Amino acid sequence: MAEPAVTAAFTLEDLRALLRVDDADELTETRADEEFGDLGYDSLARFEMVSQLVRRYDIEISDETMEHLRTPRQAVDHINALLLDSRKAQ
Repeated sequence: MAEPAVTAAFTLEDLRALLRVDDADELTETRADEEFGDLGYDSLARFEMVSQLVRRYDIEISDETMEHLRTPRQAVDHINALLLDSRKAQ
């Protein structure tokens, strides 16, 4: 029997939904390589993002790793790698 299809990748839109911050700049594809701080996302917003990832996707990102994920694109790429690894483990 064939394996079930892999679900869609985690997207910038998904990240934007996790990072709801009223005073932050709009997170768009053209700004995905700017650092979180330059976009108005402080450490509390990033902490909330990690909390949401744990709750919604059952994946965790260490504090050390978060220090290296400076841009939304880096975060999306890392989250997709974690999701892929967790699917392979199932």
